[in-house]
Amino acid sequence: MKLVIPGLVAAMAISIAAPHAARADGADVAAGLLGGLAIGGLSCGLFTLGGASIGILGAMGGAALGLGTSVGGLAVGSIAVGGAAIGFVHAIGGAAFGPSVISGMRCDDTALDFFRQWIAAIPRNCR
Repeated sequence: MKLVIPGLVAAMAISIAAPHAARADGADVAAGLLGGLAIGGLSCGLFTLGGASIGILGAMGGAALGLGTSVGGLAVGSIAVGGAAIGFVHAIGGAAFGPSVISGMRCDDTALDFFRQWIAAIPRNCR
């Protein structure tokens, strides 16, 4: 069963695909532009959660792209957290790039001050 509600009409757009009822083309798409939340394999909206997420304020997924906070294996955004993180302001991850970074090789004081609010375990190279 597949449920898709356009975000322009509803406050929340959700795409749900049951494993036994997946379509042959494999599409699992959600869009939540005005209302806020989009959840799906490919999701676009204000706040998104999915395999490939494009979120204006927040994105979480395998590949997360957003203007606000992005969290995922590949994260691109103002504040990026992920394995490969590209942050326009701050970035934290195994391979992090940006003006203020915490990564395996580098630890900036501004990033450390910013992320210290949320993380308790500080990497060794930051102590």
